[in-house]
Amino acid sequence: MDEKDKRELKEVLVAWYGPQAENWEMTTELLNLVMEIMREMRSCTAAMILVPEPVTFGNALSQLAKSAITRFIKRLNDDSKIFKACGGRVLLNYKSRVAMAGMGI
Repeated sequence: MDEKDKRELKEVLVAWYGPQAENWEMTTELLNLVMEIMREMRSCTAAMILVPEPVTFGNALSQLAKSAITRFIKRLNDDSKIFKACGGRVLLNYKSRVAMAGMGI
C-alpha cells in the first residue's frame, strides 16, 4: 500500500470506529479485514432486500408479487447501498479484530 491508500483506509476506519483509529497502523492485514467487512455488509444487505414489506389491505398476493419485483429492480439499480442494520452489526462484530490488527497485536 502506498501513502495515499493508507490515508484513505484511515479515513474509512475513523468514520467507522471513531478517533481511536487515528493511532492505528495501516497494514495489509487491516485492509484485508476491511474487505471482509464490506463483503459481509453486502451479503447482509442482499438478504435484507429479499425480506418482503408488510402487506397492507387488498390483495396480499398481488402486493407481495409487486414488492418482490420492486426489490429486485432496486437491487439491480443500486448495489452500493448498505442497510444501516447490516453495517452496524458487522462493524460491531469486527471491532475487536480491527482494533487488534490496527495496534499490531
